Amino acid sequence: MRTSVHHEVMAYSEEQTGVRQLQTGAPLALKHTISPDEIRDNLPAGQGGVGFLFHATDWETLSFSFHNVKHRNASFEEELWNTKPFIASPIYSGSQIIGANIACPVPLELWLGSPRGIKRFRETQFFPALELARQAGLNMVAMGASTPYACNYGALPRDTKPPHITTGHAATAAMLKDWAMHCCNELDLEFGKTKLALFGAAGRLGTTVAKYALYKDAPRELVLIDLPDKVNLLTEQAKELMASDLLGKTRVSVHTFSPNTPLPDFDGAILASSTSVPYLTAADLKRAQFWIDDSHPRAASVEAELASRGHTLYIECFARGPAGLNTTFPFRLPTTRDCYTCFAEGYSAWQEGIASDFIIGSPPVWSVSYTHSLLKKYGFCGRPFSWEKRLTDRTGCTTSRQARIDGLVNVIGGLMVIPRESMRDVLERSRFAIRWGGALGLLCHPIYYVVWTYVLPQPYDNLSLRLSAALVCIPLIFQAHWPKRFNHYLLIYWHCCLIYVLPFVCTFLAIRNSFSTMWMMTEVMMIFIMALCIDNPLLLMGCIGIGVFSGALAAVISSPVPIVVTAADQSNLALLPVVVLCSMAFSHAISKGRIFVEKNRALQALAGSIAHEMRNPLSQLRYVLDRVEEALPATMGSNRPLALTHDRHDSHDRAESAAGLYRHLAQGQLSIERGLRIIAMTLDEVSAKPIRPDYLTYLSATGTTRKALEEYGFGDEKERDKVRLVVREDFTFKVDETVYLFTLFNLIKNALHHIATHPAATLTLTIEQQSVMVRDTGPGIAPDMLSHLFEPFRTAGNSDGTGLGLAYCQRAMRAFGGSISCRSEVGKFTEFTLQFPVVPKSEIVDHERQIFERATPVFKDKRILIVDDDAGQRARACRALSKVGAYLSEAENGAIALSVLRESAPYDLVLMDINMPVLDGYATAERIRAGHDYPSWNVLIAAYTAEPGTVVRVLARRAGMDEIISKSCSVLELITTLQALFENGNRHHLSQKSDAFSGKSILVADDDTYSRLVAKAYLERCGASVVEAEHGQAVLAHLQADGVIDAIVMDMNMPGMGGLETTASIRARADSYAALPIIALTSQSDIKAVQTCLAVGMNEVMIKPVQASSLYACLARQFARQRGSNAPTEAGLPPTPPAMPAGKLPIVSESELLDEKHLEELASLDLLDESFLKGIEQIRQLVARLAASVAAVDLESTHGALHLLLGVSGNIGARALHQFARQIYPRVVEGEWPVETDWLARICILSERSTDALQTYFATAKARRDHRDFLSD
Repeated sequence: MRTSVHHEVMAYSEEQTGVRQLQTGAPLALKHTISPDEIRDNLPAGQGGVGFLFHATDWETLSFSFHNVKHRNASFEEELWNTKPFIASPIYSGSQIIGANIACPVPLELWLGSPRGIKRFRETQFFPALELARQAGLNMVAMGASTPYACNYGALPRDTKPPHITTGHAATAAMLKDWAMHCCNELDLEFGKTKLALFGAAGRLGTTVAKYALYKDAPRELVLIDLPDKVNLLTEQAKELMASDLLGKTRVSVHTFSPNTPLPDFDGAILASSTSVPYLTAADLKRAQFWIDDSHPRAASVEAELASRGHTLYIECFARGPAGLNTTFPFRLPTTRDCYTCFAEGYSAWQEGIASDFIIGSPPVWSVSYTHSLLKKYGFCGRPFSWEKRLTDRTGCTTSRQARIDGLVNVIGGLMVIPRESMRDVLERSRFAIRWGGALGLLCHPIYYVVWTYVLPQPYDNLSLRLSAALVCIPLIFQAHWPKRFNHYLLIYWHCCLIYVLPFVCTFLAIRNSFSTMWMMTEVMMIFIMALCIDNPLLLMGCIGIGVFSGALAAVISSPVPIVVTAADQSNLALLPVVVLCSMAFSHAISKGRIFVEKNRALQALAGSIAHEMRNPLSQLRYVLDRVEEALPATMGSNRPLALTHDRHDSHDRAESAAGLYRHLAQGQLSIERGLRIIAMTLDEVSAKPIRPDYLTYLSATGTTRKALEEYGFGDEKERDKVRLVVREDFTFKVDETVYLFTLFNLIKNALHHIATHPAATLTLTIEQQSVMVRDTGPGIAPDMLSHLFEPFRTAGNSDGTGLGLAYCQRAMRAFGGSISCRSEVGKFTEFTLQFPVVPKSEIVDHERQIFERATPVFKDKRILIVDDDAGQRARACRALSKVGAYLSEAENGAIALSVLRESAPYDLVLMDINMPVLDGYATAERIRAGHDYPSWNVLIAAYTAEPGTVVRVLARRAGMDEIISKSCSVLELITTLQALFENGNRHHLSQKSDAFSGKSILVADDDTYSRLVAKAYLERCGASVVEAEHGQAVLAHLQADGVIDAIVMDMNMPGMGGLETTASIRARADSYAALPIIALTSQSDIKAVQTCLAVGMNEVMIKPVQASSLYACLARQFARQRGSNAPTEAGLPPTPPAMPAGKLPIVSESELLDEKHLEELASLDLLDESFLKGIEQIRQLVARLAASVAAVDLESTHGALHLLLGVSGNIGARALHQFARQIYPRVVEGEWPVETDWLARICILSERSTDALQTYFATAKARRDHRDFLSD
C-alpha cells in the first residue's frame, strides 16, 4: 500500500490543473474584485455578518480567483506573499447578503510547518484578513482549512473587537461522527460493533474527533493513526481515552503509517487532517467499507473513488446548509447550498448572537455536543448522497432493497409528520415499551381467553385468534437480538403488532359478542392503551382506524349470522369517536410532556456540565488574587511602605495607588465569589438539592436584607446609587441565610440588568408586614411571560441568563414556608414580592432564650476588649456582651488598646472599630500581631464597623483580623457571630505559617495541577509535608513505597482509577493503612454524590473550590478522631527518638507522660467518652498479652501485640509509652528481640503510669464538662 503523505506527493502538472503558462512579467490579477463596502452596506440591519476565512490549499486553487497564475518559482512565491487577502465572494441567505468568503492567496505548503512561515502568514495574511472582515461589517469569522494554526487556535493575543473567531473543530468533529454513523446505517453495520480508524489522530482536530467518537454511542474499537514521529503523542492520547469515563467498553489502539508499513484492517475510517493522511489508491479504498474524508484536498483522486465503487463508500465531509443558504464558494463545493463544516459552526454562532470567540483551542466534549445541537437547530446536516449511484452489486445491477426500506419507513414518517432522521430517535425511545408490550401481549391474550371462557363466560371467544395475537408478540420481546439489517423493520413491526393485537382483536371480539357492555368497556380501554404506546396523535388515529376497520370487516365476514346493531349499540358506538379524540389529546399531552422533560434533562446536563467546568478556573483565579493580596502592603497607613510604583511620587500618590489596587483586588475577589455563588445556585437547582430544615434560623428581615446589599457586587457607585432600602416594619423570619441572600442576589441582578438602559429607573427593596418587595421602574415584563416566569430555563429578555434563577427563588421560598409572586406593567414597573409566614412571638422569645443559654458557657469569664471612639457604640456592645457573662474592658482608640493589651493579662477577644483617631483599627491589629512578646499577640480580633465590606474585608484580613461584623447587626447576630468565632478559633493563621500539622505527611491527589497547587500551599502553611499524585494508581503506589502518609485529600474524578475506586482499594487493605483518613474533593454538591463518597469509606467530603479554613478543620478533626489502626510502622508514626543503649532507658517525668495538646484536642471535639475509657482498658490488656507472648517466646505474637499497642497509645495520648514502644519496634519487625534487657518491665511501668494518668485526666475533664453543663442548666 502506498502511504506517503499526500501533500508531499500530490504534484500537479500543467495539464492536470489547467493552469496556463503566461509570460513571465505578467502581474498577478484578481478575476473579480469585491469591496468591503459592498458587503457591509447590504448586511441585515443591526445583525452584522458572518465570514469564512480560507487559504489556497494548492496551486490549482489559485486559478479560480486570479489571472496570470504562474508555475511555482521563488519570484512567484514572493509575489503571492505580497498579495493581500481579498473578498472572494458574498454569502447569501435567499437574496439577502449575510457575509463573505475571505481568501488568503498564499498556499498551505509555503507556510505550514515552518515557524517563520506561520509568523509571516499571520502578519501578512491572517491579521489583514480579519481587518478586511471588520471593514466588511462581519462580527463572526469561521476559520477554514489550516488558518487556525496562524493564531495558535485562538490562543494568540489579539484585538478584542469584532470580528470574533471560531476554529470549526467542534462542528467538524460532530459532523464526522454523524457521517460515520450514517455510513454504518446504510451498510447495515452496527456502529457499536465497528472498528473505526482515525487518521491524523494526533492533531488538534483529531484529538477532538477521538473524544467525541467515544461520547455516548461509541465504536467497538478506535484505531488512532498518524505519522511515525507522533507515536508518543498517540500513545498518550490512547492512555487518556482509555482512562476517561467516555470510553465504556471501547478498545483503543495505536498505529503509524509509512511507505513500508501496511495499514491495519478496519471497517471504516475518518481522515481528519490535511497533512497526516496517506494518499489513497483504489486498492487502498477497497480495504474498508467506508471512508469519511475531511483532509481537503482529498486523499483519494476522483478516478480512485470511481474505481472503488461497489466495494466502498468514499464521502467528502461537507455540510448541507438550511434552505436558502448560498455560500457561493468559488471552488470545490458540490452545490451552492453545501458548505464546509467550520462555516456551519460560524453561521450557527452568528445566528445565536454570540459576542465573543466561540470555539477556540481543543473544545471539550460538552462544547462539541452543544455545537452539534446548534447545527441541528439551524438546519445543517450531512450532505445526502445517492445510495443507488454509489453502491452497486458485483454484477453492476443496482440494489433496491434500501429504497424499499426507505419507502416503508417514510410511510410511518409521513403519518408522524417527522423527518426520517428522527425515526431512529423514536425507535430508541420506544425500545423499552416494545419489549414490555410484547411480554404483556404474550401473557394477556391466553389469560383473558381462560377468564372469558371459564371464569366469566362470554358468548364468544376465539382461541386461535388469541394464540396468533400472542405469537406475534414474541419477536418484540427479543428485539435486542434482531440482526442489524432487520432493525429498519422493527418500528414498522411494532406498529403492525399494535394494530393487530389491540384494535383488530378487540373490535373483532366486541362485534362477535354483540357489543356487550363488557366488550365496549374493553374497546375504550384498548383506545387508551394505544394512546400510551403511541405518542403521536396522527399516527395514533391512523393505527386505531386501520385496526378497527379491519377487525370490523373480519367480524362481519366471519359471522354465521347477520350483525344487528340496535339503537342502544348505536348510542354506545357514537361515544367511540369522542373517546378517540380524548385519547389523541391524551397522547399529544404525553408527547409534549416527554419532550419537555427530555429538553429540561438535556439543559440541566448542559448547565451542570458548564458549571462544573467553570468552578476550577474561578477557584484558580481566587487563589491567584489571594496571593496578590498577600504580596500587597498590609494597609495604607503612613508608617508602612507603599512602593507600588516605580516612579517616585509623594506618599499621598502612593497611598492613592495602593487604595486603587485594593479596590480592584476586592472587586475581583467579590466577582469571583459572586460567580461561585451562581455556580452553586445553578448546581443546586439542576440537581434539585433540597434546602435542609435544620439550616433554618431566625433572623431580622431588615438586617439580613441590608447584609445582602452590602455583600452584592455592584458594578460601580452609579449602579449602587440606583438601589435603596425602605423599612416600614421590620419582622423576624425563619430562613437559611445563605439561600435567602442567593434569592435576593438573583432578584437584584435581574432588575439591574433590565434597568441598565433606563438611566432614570430605580430599584427599591421594601420591608413590611411579613414581606420583602423588590420593585424596579424599568421596562416591565410582557403579560404572556408572567405565567411562565418561574419555570426552569425560562428567561424574560436576558439571553445571557440560564433561566434557573427564578426557579431557584421559588423553590427557596417554598422551603421557607412562604411564596414568591410577580406583578408588572410594561413600561412602568416590575415588582417581586417575597411573602414569609408569621413567626409566633413565643417562638422568637424561646429562640432568643436558647441563644443566650448556648452562648453563656462560651462567653463566661472571657476577657473582651471593646475599642471604639464612639462611647454610645461601646455602651451598646457592653450591654449585649454583659448578658452572656463576659468580662469587659473599654478603650477609646488603638493606642490605648495597645497599652491595655501590653500591660494586662491575656485577652480572649478584641472587638474593634476601624475608623478611629490617633491609631485606626488596621494599624492596631498589625501591631498586635507583630508584637509576639505581648501576652495577647494571638488574640481573636473582630472588626466592628459601619463601612461597606468590599475593600474592608481585604484590608482586615491583611491586618490580621479574624472576623468583620457590621454595626447595623442585631444583638443576637453580634452574639452568635462572636460565639462562632470562639468555637472555630482564629482565622488569621490561615494566611500565615504555623506548625499545626507539623510532622504530618499528607497526600494530595488531583489530576488538575493547579488544584493540587492550591491545596499544597494551604497545607504547607500549616507545617505539613505534601506528596502529590495525579491519579488513583499513583496514590496506591505511594502507599506501597517506604514513605510517611498520615492522610489523603483526593479528587473524585481522575483519569484511570478515580477517587471512589482508590478509596475502595485502600479500605480493602489488610494493613493499618486501611483506616487512613481520606478527605474527598468533588465539584458535585448534590446529596447523592456526598452519600456515595461516604458509603465507599471516605471520612469527609469537601465541595470544590477548596477553602483553607474548611480544609484545616477537616484534617484537624480526622487527626483527632483517628483510632485503633494507624498507618504501618514506616507510615504515620512520630519520628523515632534517638536509640538508647541497653540498660540506659530514659527516665520519663510526669509532664512528659501524656500528650496534653492531643488530649485537649480530643476534649474540644467531645471525644473523651466511653471509647476513651475502652482505649485505656485496651492498653492494659495489650500489655498483659505482650507479657504472655514474651513468656512463651512467641516473637510473632509479640510483634502483633506491640503493633496494636503503638496505635492505641498514640491515638489516646499516652506519649511516653508510644515513644518507647516506637523505639524498640524496628527490631521486632526485623524478627529480632529488643536489645534492651528491661524493655518489657519498662513498658509495664509506663503502661501503669500512663493508664492512671489518663484515668485522672478523664475524670478531671468530665468534672469540668459536668460543671459547665450545670451552669448552662
